[in-house]
Amino acid sequence: MNKGRVVVAIATILLLSTLLTPVRAGWVRTAVTKDRITVEASLKVDITKIPVATYDFYRAFINTFIKHKEHLERIERRAKEKLEEWLRTVKGYEKAVVEELKIDLDLDIAIFYVSLHPDANKTVTGTWVSGNLTDLADGTYMRFRSYNDTNTMKTVVEYNITIPSTVIPDAIYDKISEIRLRIIGNLSKTVSDMASIEVYNFISGTYTVLDSSALNTTSPTETILTISPTYAPERVIRLRINITDVQSYPSQFVDLDIDLIEAKVYYQSIALTSYFKLVVSGVSTTTFTGRYINAKLRYLRPVARVSYGPYSFYLHKMFMMDLSAFNIPLEKWSRRFNGTHTIFTYSIDYSITLETGAIIKVDPEQTLVVEGEATAEGDTIFVKEYTTEFWMLIAGVAVAITVLILIAIRVRKKALITEPRKYLVMGDRR
Repeated sequence: MNKGRVVVAIATILLLSTLLTPVRAGWVRTAVTKDRITVEASLKVDITKIPVATYDFYRAFINTFIKHKEHLERIERRAKEKLEEWLRTVKGYEKAVVEELKIDLDLDIAIFYVSLHPDANKTVTGTWVSGNLTDLADGTYMRFRSYNDTNTMKTVVEYNITIPSTVIPDAIYDKISEIRLRIIGNLSKTVSDMASIEVYNFISGTYTVLDSSALNTTSPTETILTISPTYAPERVIRLRINITDVQSYPSQFVDLDIDLIEAKVYYQSIALTSYFKLVVSGVSTTTFTGRYINAKLRYLRPVARVSYGPYSFYLHKMFMMDLSAFNIPLEKWSRRFNGTHTIFTYSIDYSITLETGAIIKVDPEQTLVVEGEATAEGDTIFVKEYTTEFWMLIAGVAVAITVLILIAIRVRKKALITEPRKYLVMGDRR
């Protein structure tokens, strides 16, 4: 096969593997062409429920090195050397050459929220007149009347909003980014001093004023306030509404109407994605009848340590370069022949360990594409083809036959020349 055909064959295999649409969060595409294997993979895992230290570690590494081309290229060169050494000394690919290595890491962050409503309320100062907590969800309101403290009208109402572990588990709690409080309410009259919305600070042990006049209105008004997760360290947000109106005699009560209290708790959903591609030659041997390919690369797990900057890491952990679960005999893989290529497919769920020590589930599907009609057993793929050795054997046999024929012809000619002639004498009748 000439070089042009080889290029076309490689392109065909890579095109076929690209057209095979992955149906899982992870995919692996392995292409085999002659003495070369190309392994390309993308593994995406959800680390939302993993302690936030893993996110912080990968974010720092990605922002410092992966997103900078010059650093990434240096890391790839060092990783390439370590990977080639590992293939030769550990995996038995004595002639392996890593022709290409590409690696990448990325973090995808999506923001989600849950809506929560108060689960308890308490009138500290004043009187609860009407309504209840369920009213805050169905469009009606709760009414509170002020306490008259010598012509100074005071109302203090506290609400507790609990963040249940059934809604946001402990593993996600440290991913809360912010909490937005939405409050709709009004007063029966505007007040002279304050109509504030406050939240309890568990660190200082005091209430923090978020807005000192948010509710100083006589018509239902919506207020949205954002607070830090530090205001809910014990899964409880303690909200306080504080009304004070200094009046002269004759004074009048001030009514507080609360139409809605809602807390939207926003948290991060974090996905870590690793992409890697390697092209390795020196993976096959040939005989007179065909080519035998060592396909152990389909389950590579390079336990090779690379150091760069302040980081020292294992390839199989840092870049999720762990396909060890695909160590399944090839005869157990799904196999089909499409007329030009043999396609092996296998899907599996398993756990891998990240560089931080966190254990995470992955669920990739691997597609292994081989040029020609191939059979496989264990780790070996056999492709029947007319190899160079075969044609050399045919040529040798042809030369040998030609030589034998020439020798036979020469021997025959020599025999004819040396054979004595016999003469017949006329008249001799004895």
